[in-house]
Amino acid sequence: MAFVRRRRTRGGTLVTTLMESFRDPQGRPRQRTLANLHGADSADEALARVAAVMARLEELCRAVEAEAKAVARATAPLVGGREARLPWEVRIERDALESRHRWLEARGAQLRASLAALAADRAKLEPHRTWDDAKLQRAIKREGRALDAAARAAVGERLAAKSLERRKAKSDARLRQLGARALLDEHSLIDTAKALGVLPDGDWPRD
Repeated sequence: MAFVRRRRTRGGTLVTTLMESFRDPQGRPRQRTLANLHGADSADEALARVAAVMARLEELCRAVEAEAKAVARATAPLVGGREARLPWEVRIERDALESRHRWLEARGAQLRASLAALAADRAKLEPHRTWDDAKLQRAIKREGRALDAAARAAVGERLAAKSLERRKAKSDARLRQLGARALLDEHSLIDTAKALGVLPDGDWPRD
């Protein structure tokens, strides 16, 4: 008999798995994993989620592979001949392009591996599907919209974090430029940090 097992990781991620109870040849009760539900509550919802993720990954994979081909074409004229005859600016450009090409190839291989793993999950989920094609396609579109919204939010948060890191780095650099005078006196350090926006206004303990 199939059932859904739910658990949360230490990071708070919900993990759901489709399990099956059975008895071994000795008659003892056992359980085995049928499929990973990727946090969904049913095989149908998991199938829609996997299909939506696969569609996004395939788009990304095609974009990465197209860029890798373009970088390879740009690198080709810079490779070959005697190294000493190439100006140093050209060698720097060539090395940067080759480094980018290696990264793109590694990224493409990683995406293809992820797609293969999801395809295997999809094949395991398909036998447990109960929805018809129309309902599944509606669910795939819904999961795709949720996935896009989550991706936009994640990108926004990362950009905000990077911006905050840059502002903090500028403030730290400014503090360092002030020299030992500000650091010798704790009171001056607090006033300086508040003036630079590192600390908010208000009464801060000075002892």
